[in-house]
Parts: sequence; C-alpha cells; structure tokens
Amino acid sequence: SVNSSETPWLLRFTCLRPVREHTQQRPWQATPDESRDVIASAQCILDRENYFVRELDRYLSHNDYLNLRKKEILYKKWLEDVSEPLLQKIEDKMDSQSSKEIEKRKEEQLSLYLNYCKKKVTMRSKFMSWRGLPTKNCGQDQGFSCYLLFS
Repeated sequence: SVNSSETPWLLRFTCLRPVREHTQQRPWQATPDESRDVIASAQCILDRENYFVRELDRYLSHNDYLNLRKKEILYKKWLEDVSEPLLQKIEDKMDSQSSKEIEKRKEEQLSLYLNYCKKKVTMRSKFMSWRGLPTKNCGQDQGFSCYLLFS
C-alpha cells in the first residue's frame, strides 16, 4: 500500500492514486435517514434564530416607541411648566407698557448702541494713529464720526 510506514513520506503526497479504496464508504456521505436528521436539525436552528431576530426586532421597535413617547411627555411638561408661563409673562409685560414707554426705551437702547459704536471707532482710530496707519473721516453717520482704514 502507498500509505504504509515503509513508504517515504514524500511519495504519500505525490502519489496520483487515491489513498482509499473505492469500495469504502466516504465519511462525508450520509444515508438518507441521517441526511434528513441533519436537515431537520439545521432547520430547527434556523427557526430558533429567526424567532430570536423577530423578537429582538420587536423589542427594539417597542423601545424606540417608548423613547419617542418619553420625549413627547417631557416636551409637554416643559411646555406647561416653562414655555407657556414665560410667554404669558412677556405678554403681560408688553401689555402693561404704553406706546410712549416703548418708544422711550427704543431711543435709550439706540443711544446706548451708538455710544458703544462711537467708543469702538474712537479706540480703533487711536490705535491706528498710534501705529502710524492712515485714517480718513467719512462724515457724520448717526451722530458720530466714522473712521475708515484705507490701504
């Protein structure tokens, strides 16, 4: 026989004849009954896997629904506890002021803003003159001088 212990090991791999005799049954060939049992076992495993996947999908969908519902409840609570009372206070404050008071407040805010801009431009002008950069007066704008840098 080719696979005997007396045959050199290299000949075992280079031999072109099959190692097993043709009359022997191959281990990977099963009888029809064994084949049906294997198929049934595999089908049982596949069914269990499919059931698990369906249940997991159902759980995740339900979990998504619960998370969405939780967000809706939190938003409703925020709306009732924070947003609506705040909007009501704003409306009450707006209703309590006359149009003259509102105009006066607008003028005060505009004046504060213009003074801020004037200080900012003045500081920029001082910085530029300190650095020796040219500035040019562009006229009166909103009651204060505007300086631009020309390069």
